[in-house]
Amino acid sequence: MSSRAGNPWTPEEDAELRRLAGTMAPEAIGRRLNRSAEAVKKRASVVGVRVGLRGAGSLWTQEEDDALGDGVDRGLSWAEIADGLDGRSPAGCEARARYLKLCKKPVRGYHPPNGKEAMRKCHDCGRVTSDYRCPKCWEKLRKEYADEI
Repeated sequence: MSSRAGNPWTPEEDAELRRLAGTMAPEAIGRRLNRSAEAVKKRASVVGVRVGLRGAGSLWTQEEDDALGDGVDRGLSWAEIADGLDGRSPAGCEARARYLKLCKKPVRGYHPPNGKEAMRKCHDCGRVTSDYRCPKCWEKLRKEYADEI
């Protein structure tokens, strides 16, 4: 099959593209075949192979999904899981685990440590309180708003 503009691809070039797919970046394959990176990407699509280095945008295999699930079950960190999966980043492992529903999203917002009522500083005066404002500042605020009404 030939392209609309430029040189048609030969069977030898297709075979070399299939052999190099997944091991080199499209730019490097293009330099070897005297083609542009864009031409390599388009031809790879026609031939049915994926080009590019492993990791960025590559499909996950069933073995990788299983290893990811094992790592999550064992309570490993994302970095430890990524070390066991060659070419995967910790962020990629976390995203894949969330996609597969292997873990829950972290709950956002403030949560007191160890289930205790956490103490923090009042927003207005700096006193230690369990609320956003201490009771004295809340009372002062209520009075100010009552005067305005």
